[in-house]
Amino acid sequence: MAVNTTHPQYTEHLTQWVRCRAVIAGGDAVRAGGVAYLPALDGQDAGQYKAYQNRAGFFSATARTLDGLSGMIFRKDAEVTAPDPIDAYLDDVTLSGISFASFAERFVDELLQVGRVGALVDYPQVDNAPQNLAEQLANNIRPYLAIYPTESIINWKASSINNKQALSLVVLKEAIAEQGNDEFEHNTKTQYRVLDIDLDGFYRVRLFNSDNEFLNEFYPLINGAKSREIPFVLASVLGEGADITKPPLLDLADANLEHYRMMADYRHGLHFTALPTPVVTGHTLETDEQGKVKDTLSIGSTTAWVFNDPQASAFFLEFSGAGLGSLESAIARQENIMALLGARIIASDKKATETAQTAEIHRAGEASVLSSIANSASRCLTRILQLMAQWDGARGECLVKLNTDFIGAYLTPQELTALLGLYQAGAISNETLFYNLKYGEIIESGVSFEDEQARIDTANIPAPQGVNNAQTNP
Repeated sequence: MAVNTTHPQYTEHLTQWVRCRAVIAGGDAVRAGGVAYLPALDGQDAGQYKAYQNRAGFFSATARTLDGLSGMIFRKDAEVTAPDPIDAYLDDVTLSGISFASFAERFVDELLQVGRVGALVDYPQVDNAPQNLAEQLANNIRPYLAIYPTESIINWKASSINNKQALSLVVLKEAIAEQGNDEFEHNTKTQYRVLDIDLDGFYRVRLFNSDNEFLNEFYPLINGAKSREIPFVLASVLGEGADITKPPLLDLADANLEHYRMMADYRHGLHFTALPTPVVTGHTLETDEQGKVKDTLSIGSTTAWVFNDPQASAFFLEFSGAGLGSLESAIARQENIMALLGARIIASDKKATETAQTAEIHRAGEASVLSSIANSASRCLTRILQLMAQWDGARGECLVKLNTDFIGAYLTPQELTALLGLYQAGAISNETLFYNLKYGEIIESGVSFEDEQARIDTANIPAPQGVNNAQTNP
């Protein structure tokens, strides 16, 4: 079989990914999909269909929901722990200026959009390994990351390796820039990167062109030795693994497309029924010898129609548009469905009539799904850092923890006054005060207790009167 052979699950889910991508991209991408997303009406020619499309309004509910969900996860900085020298690489983990924080955001966005993403940990192929960290950083000879959207991961296999299930084959479709005819031309070519475990149990990389022709083969060395695992993390909303799950926003994307089709029909109906049409009966326009009309009937405040035929009449034909009311109701119901599926921004504000308990239930339900995705991404990103550390021979803990506190726990003025009162009375310690202020988001999430103490010392801020005495003499 050819190298571009796709996995059955890839073929099965590709249309879902394409649909989600188009809806999230917005109206231009959806209209580019043509009849796949907006079927033509009976009898429409190309020009009429184009007008039908253009009249249809597309509301980007899915994209706005995605932005909201991503913003909730990254409203606080991720907690990242990495040993030396991996921590020195975090400002540029792709060798193209992308920080690990930005990489994590892209990683999570892919999970939210299509439910699947991959990341390859790689190392430049060099003859002589760098001797120290400074040389590594100066010459970019160090582990780096490459992210692969799900559409680029076309084939894979998992096998039992060292008594556990692990990837034994990954085929990646890549777009490679190539030299054009001049410095201003941009050309790309397709390349396939095959990552596998060979018959001897070692990690191997092979390259093929778009014509299935073999280009190259090499064995990346990790700490000077061949590896027995593929340094590729294949992630889904459930965590690391090869199985494909339904995109989290698929139901909302489909509801968004249905809303688009309803709007197209509604705007189409408005176009033909909103303005009255003048009708004249019993009057024939004069024509010349060739049958061309010599005069026309125009309408205006300074224009009058005079007909010789007493049976002639003129009136306006106006449609009641009763069917449009049904469409309006259907559109409103569809917007409510989208609201239930996550696009709350288009729903009317019902906070005044919603009880606190009901609001909390809504938030908990939303947060539970989002928390699961955030936790899965945290585990996968931790695994990525571990692979980087293995490649560099670094020892120490690797940990990534994304924010799951989506609803701000803000302190009320009364709570803040009581907290400061306890501190001033010596009933709580400096550290307890700090963590309560951090929980209440008065102190930003990325600041440690030691950092805050250093800030206080630098600013030479005096302690409140009586605090020292109270703490030394409880």
